[in-house]
Amino acid sequence: MRQKQQKFGFQEVITPILGSKYLYQTSGHLEHYEDAMFPAFNRNNETFYLRPMTCPHHCLIYQQKPRSYRDLPFRLCENSLLFRYEASGALKGLERARCFELADHHIFVAHEQLAAEFQKNYLFITDILASFNLQISRLVCALHDSNKPEKYHPDKALWEYSEKLLTNSLNELGLDYITLKGEAAFYGPKLDVEVRAADGKNITLSTIQLDFVLPQKFGLKYMDKEQKLRAPAIIHHAPTSAYQRFLALLLEQTGGKLPF
Repeated sequence: MRQKQQKFGFQEVITPILGSKYLYQTSGHLEHYEDAMFPAFNRNNETFYLRPMTCPHHCLIYQQKPRSYRDLPFRLCENSLLFRYEASGALKGLERARCFELADHHIFVAHEQLAAEFQKNYLFITDILASFNLQISRLVCALHDSNKPEKYHPDKALWEYSEKLLTNSLNELGLDYITLKGEAAFYGPKLDVEVRAADGKNITLSTIQLDFVLPQKFGLKYMDKEQKLRAPAIIHHAPTSAYQRFLALLLEQTGGKLPF
């Protein structure tokens, strides 16, 4: 994985497994995702959470200094230990656990770079899966559901723009995919790459998500060629899902006879 990350221009970083209440309020995770987070704990008037996501932490890295269009795409990767309070009935061995390690990637890009970067990330995923002879069973284009506005950010024009960009990118790649409404992340649409588990179910192994909301929430900017400040977009990218899930599916598909 590290060899692939270096080849594709990612910088490996390490961030804390804890985040402040303010951090997750800013990102919107407390508003949209709190039920899947472990309870807060307090010490000396400070409130912390075990992190469910790495994206707010990577936004803080981007914020550390002024950025220029020459810095973009700015690609970060981390082997992130994450904690999510999954329902007890949803737990399933290594395939779904409450603590897991994710090969987490975030790419900060100018809007005009999005389509090319999305396609590059899809090829990054297929390159890795092909190395393990894992066959993609289904591609899911996950969109928001306008009938459930409480689940998503409220900018209708932004949803229309981002979903059109995603579907156009998939069409340009010539991919066969299905569209599912109501399966998007709260901040944007996504592509889920699925493989078939031993029980016949399709399991999401890789994902690419488009995000125009977190840059706004964190006030992320870069200086463009005309010396104007603009907000980047973020591509959230997990090529192998959690390492635990990846190993579980690899063991199933190979019958324990692991490939060299």
